Amino acid sequence: MNVNTDAAEVCNGVDDDCHADVDDGVCVPCATGYDGFDGSCTDVDECALGTDDCDGDPPAACTNAPGGFTCACPGGFRGGVAAGHGAGGCLLSDASLSSLRPSAGALSPAFAAGTTAYTLTLPFGTTSVTLTPSVADPTRARITVDGVAVASGAASAPITVGFAPRPVAVTITTESGAARTYTVVVRRGSAYLKASNTGADDIFGQAVALSADGSTHAVGALPPRR
Repeated sequence: MNVNTDAAEVCNGVDDDCHADVDDGVCVPCATGYDGFDGSCTDVDECALGTDDCDGDPPAACTNAPGGFTCACPGGFRGGVAAGHGAGGCLLSDASLSSLRPSAGALSPAFAAGTTAYTLTLPFGTTSVTLTPSVADPTRARITVDGVAVASGAASAPITVGFAPRPVAVTITTESGAARTYTVVVRRGSAYLKASNTGADDIFGQAVALSADGSTHAVGALPPRR
């Protein structure tokens, strides 16, 4: 004989309503992303529990959603194949330099990450210079100076400078394929030459000579008159 036929069936392994069918089907598990059983399901907050798979290096922002969660890459990064999920799910997309230092002279204008064109005027007589580029995350970006790889924070190979201005390309390529090129036009400084004897008939410049490396320029004049 059935008894307690009006009892509510719950997931407890007992035939509460005496219908001869234990738990009456209420023990059906909840869908993925929920806790409990059929009729009593609560959303799981994977972000709060730390069970999400958002990229942790760099940290991708986790946002809880009913039955799941979403991942969002921070500024300067973009989602890879996994769109922010899993290790490496956020790829560096900011191909900016953090600094660029010449071994001689000064950049004009002063360095700024968003400025890509510069002039570098070297002191008179300087025939070579090196450039030291740096990026914020050296593990995620590659740097070349005139096509030659340079480690972040390390000086490039010496750049030889002649009389004509020379453009030098500094290129950054990130793991996501984003690239940016900074151009530095390197030029030699000039010097004002004046004779020690400045008489009207001393013929300053009657003879000139230039050293083989172009670093020394000699100008002749008549000796002082007595």
